[in-house]
Amino acid sequence: METHKIVTKKGMIYYEESLNALVALWNDRFMLQGEYRETMEQVLELMKSTGASSFITDVRTSKVLSRDQQEYQINEMFPKFIRAGLKRSAYVVPKDVFVQSAIGRAEQELRKYVDVQKFKDLESAKDWVREESIRETQEANNKPEGTDTE
Repeated sequence: METHKIVTKKGMIYYEESLNALVALWNDRFMLQGEYRETMEQVLELMKSTGASSFITDVRTSKVLSRDQQEYQINEMFPKFIRAGLKRSAYVVPKDVFVQSAIGRAEQELRKYVDVQKFKDLESAKDWVREESIRETQEANNKPEGTDTE
């Protein structure tokens, strides 16, 4: 059985099949630029291999990304995630106002392409992803034949 999990010093990212989502649990350790890029590339590969359409990011205890990491995330990784099939992203927000500000910038950019929501806890984020997936499936099943515009 293949494991759909990435474990680093900074946290853990895993695939939750029931949600068709990647869940990232980050800790309070700063991540060096090379570590960050390597981890994000692994996350992209995990997204591609699982077909995950949602990404839940729990950054309640995370540190602020450097400006270079933020630029890399927004300009390089977000387009790759979207091409890989990302449809929605949920952020479990931190109490740290500096992290909130950095996440706000990323969220604003990502919102141009996918549905993005913020939550206070992981379970609420998972509930939203589950509800949106169900709604999307129901809409697809109720679409009359021959009206697929994609």
